[in-house]
Amino acid sequence: SSSSSSSSVEVLTHPTDPKRYAMLSRRDARDVSSSSFPALAEYFDAMERAKVSILRCIAVGLGMANPSALSDLHSERNSSLRLLRYPAAANDDECDRTGNRCKEHSDYGSVTLLLTDGVSGLEAYRDGVGWRPVPHSSGSIIVNAGSLLEMWTGGEIPATLHRVAGPASAG
Repeated sequence: SSSSSSSSVEVLTHPTDPKRYAMLSRRDARDVSSSSFPALAEYFDAMERAKVSILRCIAVGLGMANPSALSDLHSERNSSLRLLRYPAAANDDECDRTGNRCKEHSDYGSVTLLLTDGVSGLEAYRDGVGWRPVPHSSGSIIVNAGSLLEMWTGGEIPATLHRVAGPASAG
């Protein structure tokens, strides 16, 4: 859980991996944007528009009669913006135990849109292939399918199993 006021955002440390993060609702992004980070609400809205476009493309690609079938399931507009930072992994205890900076998991929502800074570590799992690095491409958005999208599509689009690997990760 996170909280924010009009002038600050609570930055949290994850209990089982080294990341630090802030979780913002649409209202949080607007509050913070008005005081400290003017572009944040605009960024939130741009990611929201990208999500709707991606869900529409998925619906069309799956041959759904209504191109808005998946995006309409987001009518409550309850998306969140999670700002993450993984510190350097030099002597991290979790990394020493598992080799990973964030253990393997899939996200619970429909889609997760990721923008990276070019630092390596994000890996995705492919059946029959194993763990593969997700390449960074400047200006690109990485799209992870979540468990909800897997359910909505009857498994046609499986949730993306991914992790943030550390120097000692096993493949």
